[in-house]
This record gives sequence, structure tokens and C-alpha cells, in this order.
Amino acid sequence: MTQREETQVQMESLSRPDWRAVFDRFDLDHDGEVPLLEFRRYLSDPQLRSRIPDHVLDEILARADTNIDGSLSFQEFLDMVQSQGLGPEGGSLFRTFLVRAANSVVPKSKRSRRYLDQYSCCPPPVFMVLVSVVELVLFIVDGVRMGGVTASGPVDTESVLIYSSRRRAEAWRFLSYMFVHVGYVHITTNLVVQLLVGLPLELVHRWWRVAIVYLCGVLAGSLGTSVFDPKVFLAGASGGVYAILAAHLADLIMNWAEMELAILRLIFLLVLVSTDVGVAVYGRYSGAPESTVSYTAHLAGALAGVLIGNVVLRNLRVHRWERVVWWASLVAFLALVLCAVVVNVAAPDGFYPEQEI
Repeated sequence: MTQREETQVQMESLSRPDWRAVFDRFDLDHDGEVPLLEFRRYLSDPQLRSRIPDHVLDEILARADTNIDGSLSFQEFLDMVQSQGLGPEGGSLFRTFLVRAANSVVPKSKRSRRYLDQYSCCPPPVFMVLVSVVELVLFIVDGVRMGGVTASGPVDTESVLIYSSRRRAEAWRFLSYMFVHVGYVHITTNLVVQLLVGLPLELVHRWWRVAIVYLCGVLAGSLGTSVFDPKVFLAGASGGVYAILAAHLADLIMNWAEMELAILRLIFLLVLVSTDVGVAVYGRYSGAPESTVSYTAHLAGALAGVLIGNVVLRNLRVHRWERVVWWASLVAFLALVLCAVVVNVAAPDGFYPEQEI
């Protein structure tokens, strides 16, 4: 007996309870139905596609949905499996693939591809909470040490944590400036925004991915400021906050098809970011008290968030063009960081001007 004949015998030996078990592997939310769109996505096996054209497969699914509700009940699934519309060989191939998909593709993820279904508190979102607590504690310590705080100060320019382009040889400052904040308005804004936008991101993408995005944003903020806006001292976690904000854009790029209300998410994100950047740019050049806000750190952090977000965040369904975006984002981020590091290392004496705060 040939392998094809053995496979056909095996498929024909499956009883109704056996097919029910197969159906239950596809029915991930256990509501007794499998959405056609979700079912269609599982059918990506090259062997199946080479033997059964896409239009034939679509016709099979459409015909199986007898009540035209966009989902397959178990009875509709069973009728589809037992249909001879593909002929003996094609029907056997189709049934073989269904079993293979149920026993390999579906269990590998063990969850739906809908974005909302990816939210989980296991593991808990610890990074944003932890970094926010550390920033708040150090802000309080600085306030006590300096005799109090106001809405916009005071600022300790001699702090070992604040970033200064003239002290760029002290490499820890490229990250440690995130723990220094200028007044209670500054830290309150950063903490509120990073918790609001960071925690939901952690619930889907896990804490360590968000930590990478956040820290890359902080690093990009100091490197960008050191190259393009070296006159200012740099304090605050705005580079990391903007990286988290922009990472939502990367998330939208990768998971648009799986994300509910994606267009509303995009509009909200663009309004929030453009408003804050506009306020920062206006404040810098209007002579307002916050005139030394480094919007360069905001923009550099946002750029890092988009690029590194495309690299490290979860992509629920990878398309071919997204692989190109992945590599392009990684290469672009590394190239920009390398260029900024070279400028900082190779800059001659006198290249950096006196600073202001």
C-alpha cells in the first residue's frame, strides 16, 4: 500500500468524535464556532496550496458556511470534511491537512490572533511600574537634598546623573539622566504618560520588550541631543516616554489587521504626539520658562521607538514585507546610533559650546 493510500485509510477511519476533537483544537475560545477568516488563516500549508488553488479553497469555505453567518459550526465543519467536492485524492489531502493544522499550527500558539486576546497579566507588567517608582524616589531625594521643589525646578547641574555633552566621557550619563526631573510638573507628566501608554504595551508584548524600547529611547535621546542640541543639559525620561509612544505606531504597523479600532488608535497617537512636540518646540523658542526643553530628545526617542519597536515587539502574523521592515529598522537604528557615537567620540575640543539649563 502506498503512503497516499495509507493516509487516505487513516483519514477515513476517523469517527465523528475524532473530528470533534480536531474541531475543538481550532475552536480556541470554545464557543462552538470557528470564524471563517480565522480558519482561512490556518490554511497556509504549501503542500495544500500547491494542490488546491486559493479560489477553490475559498469556495469550499463559503459553501461550508450554510447559514452564511461567517463562522463554521461543528456540523458545518464535519460536512465540509466529508464533502467529496475535491475528489478522492483532493478530499484526502484536505482532511490530512486539517488534522495536521489542528495538531501543529494551532497548538503552537494556543490562542486567537485577535489583538485583544493577547492581553495578559502573566507575567505581570513590572518594568513600567518599577522604573516609575525609582524615578519618583530619586526625585523626592533630590527635592529634600535641595530644599524643596517647584513646578519647574530647581535643577542640580552638578548631579552625577544629569547628561552634559561636556561630560560625555562619563558614559553612564547617556542613560542615567532619565532619573533626574526638573520640577513636579515634569515628573508628573512623564510618569502619567509612561504608565498610561507603557502598561498596555507590556500586557501584550511583555516587560522585557518594552524595557528594550524604553532604554533605547533614552539612549537615542541623549545621543541626539549631544549631536544636534548640545547647548542644553538633559534631564528627564522623555526620550524613553516618546519611544514607548512611538512603539505604539510600530505595533500598529505590524498588527494592523489583527487590531481592533486600529484607525482610532492611530489618530489618537498622532494627535497626542504632535501636540506635545508642538508645545515643546514652541516653548523652546518662545522664551517661556521651559525654553530649554530639548525637543531633540523627544524626536530622537520617538524615532528609536518606531525603529526598535519594529524589531522587538511581537508581530502576531508575519508577512513578507514585514520581514523587510524588520531588517530595515534594525539596520537604520544601529547605523544612527553608530554615527552619533562616532561624533561624540571624535568631536575635537571646543566643538561643544557652553551649556544652559
